[in-house]
Amino acid sequence: MVKRATSKFDKDDESAVGEARILSMLSGCPGTPNLYEYFNWRKHNVLVMELLRGDFLSLLEHHPHQKLSRKTVLHFAFHLIHTLEAVHSFGILHRDVKLANVMLPFKQSPTVKLVLGDFGFGYKFESNLKRKGMRLRVPPRVNPIPGTFFDES
Repeated sequence: MVKRATSKFDKDDESAVGEARILSMLSGCPGTPNLYEYFNWRKHNVLVMELLRGDFLSLLEHHPHQKLSRKTVLHFAFHLIHTLEAVHSFGILHRDVKLANVMLPFKQSPTVKLVLGDFGFGYKFESNLKRKGMRLRVPPRVNPIPGTFFDES
């Protein structure tokens, strides 16, 4: 549940509406959460989504002395890349990939090993997906940091 905007500066409401819109576009995309329902209730936007176990950041923080093997890291990296390819094939950029947004599904299946969540900053792009290696210019959300990819100077 996300409280609906009360001013034009309230970004959480805009993020929830955007996430619901993008998740509805990603219906059936492997490695993304299922959105079952989106509605307004009292002064809140409600997204009813698939139940997930937790995110990788919390997992690592709660078990600081246990390290993942190289094989396990490569296994999850492979599945994350596969998920991102699937999301991009639907014409969506995630724009907020981090450990806190990579989650474990409640029920494991042979095809989905992890779920990429939090599409609040997601971006729908129109492009010719047949052109391999095409770069897309995505406007930065905040002022660019000098010397980074988004630096326009």
